[in-house]
Amino acid sequence: MASEEEDEEFAYSAGELDDDEEEDVDWEDVGASQQASEAPIPQEAASNSPPEPQESAPSVVESAGVDAEESTPDLQQVDWEQVNRSLAEQDAASVARKRRRPPIRLTKDEKQREKALHQSHLLVLLATRIKWAKLSRSQLLRGLLLSLTATADTDFFADMKLQPLSYSLELMVRWFNREFRLADDVQDDDAEGELMTESSLMDVVFAREGHGYELAVLFAALCGALQLRYRLTCALDPLLVQRGKVFESSFKQRPNKRRRSHKVADSLLKKKAQPDEEEEKEEVDQELDPDSTVDRVFWLWCEVLDEKTKQWIHADAVHRLVARPLEVEPLRGKAARFSYVISIQDDELLVDVTSRYTVQWSKSLELRLADSWLKQVIERFNEDTADQRGAHQKTTSSLLRAEDVQKVLADEQKKLEMLKLAEGMPASVEGFRKHHLYVLERHLGQSECLHPRKVVGLFNGQPVFLREHVQPLQSAFKWRRLGRVVMESERQKPAKWQSRGSDPDTNANGSDDSDDGKPRGPSLALFGLWQTSEFEPEPMVDGCIPKNQYGNIEIWSPAHVPRGAVHLRLPRIDAIAESLGIDFAPAVVGFEVRNGRTMPKLSGIVVAQDYEDALLDAHAEKQQQTIEKAIQHNRKLVLKRWAKLTKRLLLRQRLEDDYGAV
Repeated sequence: MASEEEDEEFAYSAGELDDDEEEDVDWEDVGASQQASEAPIPQEAASNSPPEPQESAPSVVESAGVDAEESTPDLQQVDWEQVNRSLAEQDAASVARKRRRPPIRLTKDEKQREKALHQSHLLVLLATRIKWAKLSRSQLLRGLLLSLTATADTDFFADMKLQPLSYSLELMVRWFNREFRLADDVQDDDAEGELMTESSLMDVVFAREGHGYELAVLFAALCGALQLRYRLTCALDPLLVQRGKVFESSFKQRPNKRRRSHKVADSLLKKKAQPDEEEEKEEVDQELDPDSTVDRVFWLWCEVLDEKTKQWIHADAVHRLVARPLEVEPLRGKAARFSYVISIQDDELLVDVTSRYTVQWSKSLELRLADSWLKQVIERFNEDTADQRGAHQKTTSSLLRAEDVQKVLADEQKKLEMLKLAEGMPASVEGFRKHHLYVLERHLGQSECLHPRKVVGLFNGQPVFLREHVQPLQSAFKWRRLGRVVMESERQKPAKWQSRGSDPDTNANGSDDSDDGKPRGPSLALFGLWQTSEFEPEPMVDGCIPKNQYGNIEIWSPAHVPRGAVHLRLPRIDAIAESLGIDFAPAVVGFEVRNGRTMPKLSGIVVAQDYEDALLDAHAEKQQQTIEKAIQHNRKLVLKRWAKLTKRLLLRQRLEDDYGAV
């Protein structure tokens, strides 16, 4: 009888058998009106719920002697809303844990400070490499290295005349690696003095062992000993701001595997017991920890000029690479890209050859915070070097003449620029945002447009345009301040409309773009440079300066000065012109806010050019009179104060004589 009751209790209905086939169905909210046929499913869910629902859920042992009809009301007492709520909270917590932190924004002063640090560090690194390049020109080192070539199986002098230079360089690199052994790159941070000197390089020659940067300088000296035109090429890695802070253009170096493994293990052990805020703080500490990155290494190699082809050949004796410039950057790792690669010639000229050694110029350009500034530094340095060298130019027959070197340098610059333009389109939408060649229309700013709209390709169905076709836009008022005026034929068809908000009185101060030919409204007409022409000021009539309704003249740029007039910016020049009876107009050069109101900013006056000399003489005379008056006033004031001091001293002396010292 008991067996029959147990069979009836655990008997499955037709609906329950069908539900067994749908084990992968997602959980859904269960209401209180759910049928008893679905009882096994809530029982399984209750086993995975928090402790409170599990206490109210009936067990099989308690219901062993009870009918199925009596156990059904107990299952309905489970708080399924609480179960679903707890599951939703777990999902939300997992999503929030994976959410990225917002980028840290720095102030304008902090950005300038970081940029100054970047430029200063770049100059220090460049000066150090220039000093190392001078060591490669040591005659003593060249003599020692040249004597070592006597043990080589190949006569390098004869071989370079018969074989291509790249083949001879491979033989030189192979022999150099047999003679010199690379030491462990373990540097003593407590060591004092210079990192590399002529004496330390001589020690490396005698020991036949040295660091990578020392061997690179020795190989450059060997090239000079063999009468080859060479360069000491170096990769400079100045200080960079972390991504998401100042310029959003930096890279993180390769992490130290040992330290990273410990930190990852510790984070996994503490992950469950650590709140989200502490996890984010730990991630920030890991990124800012200087010990989490490997020690910086010095990347140095050589470039040798082939006088036959007039091309510079890459030669890396440390990594045993010849004529393979694109294989150097991958050796640093995926995240460590070249930012600045500078070549220092044997005649001390500097050349930026970054585009030759970087795989993606657009990625390196993001790291070059001082790109235009470095170009000016190199140009100025080369000019000073050429002036100092002067008559001391080398005239050895095996070396190229100075004119030939300049021609080779000019041809090389053209090839380097072509390498920058040879990069293909990015593979992601984000890659187009700051790309130097291509742009998507979705990444244009509010005051930018494309002209001409020439499509050069498609990316995921979106048209791709050239970056050089992106044109800045200005309002008619701004163009007038820049010395240009919108043509009448283009006023009715602006290049773009910019939203100005719903308030029509936003620019009621008169200093904004309210004179562009259209009434103030929710949109502002923007025009491009091709829609403007040079501003022509109103001419003078009978020597009188044209004035506006306020009696002033707007001088936004030198182009706004009328022909035959001159803008004089001298203190109190308007009073002198008025005293002489000369026609003038105060010059409005801008607007400023005073007491919450926008007021015109006056600077000097505009007068006819015929009265310029008379005004300058009168102003100089007036200034001289003012100075003389100030001197006389100071003299009177000095005499008055001395007289007052003398009287007080005499009074004090009389009081001491009559009544004694106080």
